[in-house]
Amino acid sequence: MKITVEDEVILIGSWEKIAAGNGLGASNLGKVTTLGKSSPAETVMVVAGGLDGKVRADGRGFNANGPLFDASGGQVGNLVISWETLAQSKEDLLTSPTPPVVSLDERGPLPRSTPLTLAQAKFTLNDGSTLTAVGSGFSRLVPSVGLIDDVVTLRVSQGTGQFAGKSGLISVSGSVATHGQEFFGNAGAQATQHVVATIRLS
Repeated sequence: MKITVEDEVILIGSWEKIAAGNGLGASNLGKVTTLGKSSPAETVMVVAGGLDGKVRADGRGFNANGPLFDASGGQVGNLVISWETLAQSKEDLLTSPTPPVVSLDERGPLPRSTPLTLAQAKFTLNDGSTLTAVGSGFSRLVPSVGLIDDVVTLRVSQGTGQFAGKSGLISVSGSVATHGQEFFGNAGAQATQHVVATIRLS
């Protein structure tokens, strides 16, 4: 399924399309997670989905829930995720950081960028195995195309079933099409959030 929101294209549920669009070819999808591993002891998974959610009562968080799909387009589980903004105003979400000077001769210290977003999540696979995780990241408003983008890095706090005893990190990137609706401080506002998660465990 292909959803176009002005100049941003979100591909959900069919990772073959993502691979084909980047010249990978559907038969090479497995190489994405294989090349991303440094050790056979690692488990790397990439999942995506569209989550239904709404802004919580205090207007500073968004709770969402929905199915997750793997590279073949098959449903592999479910995600419940809660986001919370640390921004004091919408202007905080519109401001970009100062461009860094990037060099292989960098000697530090690197510029600090203060997180604007907190998140916690529970991933549940079809077999009942779960991962719970918590972390922080960044959000931005893109009024020109009617989007809210979020990205967080979560640290796994507990695993059950096939994930029992595992630790690791999960990156979650999401976007919401606002359709002209105000979200910052608007308790009860509803939307679908499209997410892509990379799970790395050992």
